[in-house]
Amino acid sequence: MTGSEKQSNVLFAALFWSVVLCTVIFFGWMFISVSISRFYHPMSSLGHVGTAWFGAFAVIALATVITAVVWIWRGWHHDRRHRYLIGALAVAATVGAHIASLFVETGYRQTYWVADTRHEIPWQYSPYNGSREPGGLFFLVRVAPEDFAPRYDAAGADTVILMKATDYEYGKSSEAPEKICQTDEHQNMRCAMRRGRFVYSISGKEEHIQTDIVRSLGRAQILLDGFEVDP
Repeated sequence: MTGSEKQSNVLFAALFWSVVLCTVIFFGWMFISVSISRFYHPMSSLGHVGTAWFGAFAVIALATVITAVVWIWRGWHHDRRHRYLIGALAVAATVGAHIASLFVETGYRQTYWVADTRHEIPWQYSPYNGSREPGGLFFLVRVAPEDFAPRYDAAGADTVILMKATDYEYGKSSEAPEKICQTDEHQNMRCAMRRGRFVYSISGKEEHIQTDIVRSLGRAQILLDGFEVDP
């Protein structure tokens, strides 16, 4: 083996072990980030391939790189062109797994029940506090104040909360309040109205609640009822 070939092999081995090390470091850091994300933002974690299937991507990336290293170490491909091809494929597979794990969405929908009605809610609406079993009392989603577009944020001030419930007071009271809207000392407003079988409400900062509350609650009903699916 010539000196240039030895130098090439050393550089190639250094490159591969650097890729392995970077992959291990990347997925170690990702594991910490994913664990935090799953705790604080469970819907987002379920909605992205990287957090929902983190382990699978880690295994694919690590196995691809390590397999290529073993092939070269055992000398199964002595031709330098073959080794470069294996290296390129290993790096491409690892990078592809990284990109997919970060940016590809799963289309996850959260299933919640209100009484005997089943709903499947896209994760982007940040659905929470609902029941996954029949007989639930209510569920909540977070939306933008203007157009009720999904707003998956950490309880931002520029959002409003919509609720669908079996009764008033989160499904616990059949008695309607004296006024449709109630405002507390912090200028937080909650408006609720029964429309058909269910009670619909909108809550948030007073400046984010539109003045035509009956129309707003009608829009809320259309959105929330749109999540209904057959049991």
